Amino acid sequence: MTNVTNFVRTTAVPDERSCTILSFSTPIDTYQPPDVSKTLRLFLYWVQSKSHMKKHVLLLILLPILSACITLRKDNFKIGVSQCSEDVWREMANEELRREASFFGDIDLEIRSVADNSEDQIRDVQYFIDKKVDLLVISPNESSALTPIVSKAYNSGIPVILFDRKIDSEDYTAYVGADNWQIGFQIGDYLKRTFPHGDPVRLFIVRGTKGSTADQERYDGLTSSLGTDPKWQILTELYGNFTQYEAYDQTMKWLEATPESEQGIDAVVAFNDRMANGVYSALSEGDYRGYFPAIFGVDAMRGPGGGIESILKGTMTASFIYPTGGEQIIDVARRILNHIAFD
Repeated sequence: MTNVTNFVRTTAVPDERSCTILSFSTPIDTYQPPDVSKTLRLFLYWVQSKSHMKKHVLLLILLPILSACITLRKDNFKIGVSQCSEDVWREMANEELRREASFFGDIDLEIRSVADNSEDQIRDVQYFIDKKVDLLVISPNESSALTPIVSKAYNSGIPVILFDRKIDSEDYTAYVGADNWQIGFQIGDYLKRTFPHGDPVRLFIVRGTKGSTADQERYDGLTSSLGTDPKWQILTELYGNFTQYEAYDQTMKWLEATPESEQGIDAVVAFNDRMANGVYSALSEGDYRGYFPAIFGVDAMRGPGGGIESILKGTMTASFIYPTGGEQIIDVARRILNHIAFD
């Protein structure tokens, strides 16, 4: 496993942005391709010094060398991508992967996506193993459920790049993704600035997929930021599985089961924008009797259904940028496949 320092882009609130940093450590391989051009120049110099050599001899010698330089690899690299979900954020990531791969003539990219279902994703990974791909990129739906099949791929000799989420072992080559703990921590930091007074703040937290590292790390970062201050009162923690429908459904059930006197919410913290939109819809359509809360999401994607649109429409207070990283994934993949160290 290569230690990869996560790239991080922090809050995407209307008046704050920070940069993305991508760095790597512990190179996969120290191999560097030979300087063919230098070798060829030295060879030409030697031939030119032998004035008695005929041109056709020079041509016969050069042709195999030039041919070898051009045909170092006959087949394209086969890269399989296993996505755990289908949404605006992952569509953008897939678009970046395809675009970046198209810049090179040596990559055959195949992307398979599931609807937040671990069993279906396990079948997709097995499909890529059977296909003998040269490299596997995977965003595991649930860390524990996907660990065995990812380990199987890795131990069969297929380099594995974990994307966005992690597994429960170190059987992978590299990890590329934002720092989910930091995202959660900065949500908490922004809450402190949004509610600077000492009055109690009642939080409605909508988490993602239970058992996913993205959910757990965001939650750990959030609670670490808020600390033990009794000011922060968590009314409930719901699991929306990172989907708008489940967040909507779970919120509606909470409204039905909660007395009107206990429904007052000051802030909704949803671990992605889809779930934030689901909560907004439920509170708007359901039997919610409290004053309307501030709603915070994660992803801040552009386009229809994205967090930026929701902020502009006034249905979300703020979103936090979670970069997709498609370009970085292809860069790391090509380095691995070409045995080039990265740091």
